Amino acid sequence: MLAHTGLGECDEAFEALTGVPVVVNTSLNTAGRPMVDDPRDALECFGSSPVDALAIGPFLLTRARARMAVA
Repeated sequence: MLAHTGLGECDEAFEALTGVPVVVNTSLNTAGRPMVDDPRDALECFGSSPVDALAIGPFLLTRARARMAVA
């Protein structure tokens, strides 16, 4: 029996917010570096790459978006 992971609810919430019905999970690494192996690696990668958000367990880190003032 498969454990309930909450991924269905995550997909539905993402679609409701963005209109995009899918979330793609890929390997996390940057050019020339090995894949992320632990939370510390993930945080280092997040801090030095253009990733918008990082989910680790129950935590979600998002990058602050810069606002541009229109003169």
